[in-house]
Amino acid sequence: MKRVSLLLNAYRREVLLLGVLLSVLLLVGLRSPVFVGASSLDALWQDSALLIVMALAQMPIVLSRGIDLSVASNLALSGMAVALLARA
Repeated sequence: MKRVSLLLNAYRREVLLLGVLLSVLLLVGLRSPVFVGASSLDALWQDSALLIVMALAQMPIVLSRGIDLSVASNLALSGMAVALLARA
């Protein structure tokens, strides 16, 4: 129990943010059930595909504490990688 308490203290801000996010999702879902429907979530995944690709391209650099990140260069790199994969 003490270990859980220490974890909650260490990540208090993240736990609070998760709680706020879930409560907003619940309130909006109660107000408009279409918002949390399968078609809405599918459209959300399709619309955010480019951002997901960019985040995956930036993740190894951030984790390795490598170079400075430029969003434009990462967008170009992601675009070239997708174009090469589509051509293959």
